[in-house]
Amino acid sequence: MPTRDIASDLQVIHVAHLAIDSNTTTYSPLVDVAHFDGGVMFYALAPEWNDGTYVYSLQDSPDDIVWTDIPADKLIGPYGSVSISAQTLPGDNPGRIGAFSANRYMRVKVVSTAVTEGNPIEVAAVLRSENRPIL
Repeated sequence: MPTRDIASDLQVIHVAHLAIDSNTTTYSPLVDVAHFDGGVMFYALAPEWNDGTYVYSLQDSPDDIVWTDIPADKLIGPYGSVSISAQTLPGDNPGRIGAFSANRYMRVKVVSTAVTEGNPIEVAAVLRSENRPIL
């Protein structure tokens, strides 16, 4: 009987350190999700909170040229976007959003508003492979 374990099934990667200090739209580097058909969850953490509201959503691309917002029927969970602000921190769970994508690449899009000082935001991804060989 095959054995599955969390270390073999999941891959966690640090995607980006985003230094956002204005009202803008910021994109994380791409994440190659080939072979991770079990879905991808992105987590956003703001360890040094100053100000502003940060709404992030997911985009995907087949070629790293044309990027589109991931439709609601491909999202994991009920949220099309996640908002992080002073009202949700500290102590709340980190902002998280996930998706299944048939495209090879995914990234996080962050829209920031009401920013005067700015915040560093860390983005991490947890990727799950649907099928893994047993070694």
